[in-house]
Amino acid sequence: MRPKSLDNGDTADREYDGIYHSHWECGGLDVVVGRWLFGLLPKREYWHLRVDDGVTWPDMEVADIGTYKYRLRFLGRRGPRERCGHMGMCHRAATVVKVLECKRLT
Repeated sequence: MRPKSLDNGDTADREYDGIYHSHWECGGLDVVVGRWLFGLLPKREYWHLRVDDGVTWPDMEVADIGTYKYRLRFLGRRGPRERCGHMGMCHRAATVVKVLECKRLT
């Protein structure tokens, strides 16, 4: 049996980078959090994003079917591992303090 993660999230702001999927129901950020299989494959998590008051959020198109993808780089705090977002599909929530870069990919 695998031990539970002791990761309780961040207490200070850190810089994060990932691919944000802009969707009307289940949008989120796809983040590489490590490597596995002898470092050959990326270990990924899907994060639900919360935005602090006063943060300027970039204009993003929202898709009804499929998603638009954006490269998103931001300062924020990562929460503990939990099931959150639409029907618990996200691994954790992150609070965005400042958006550093947002570039549309598709």
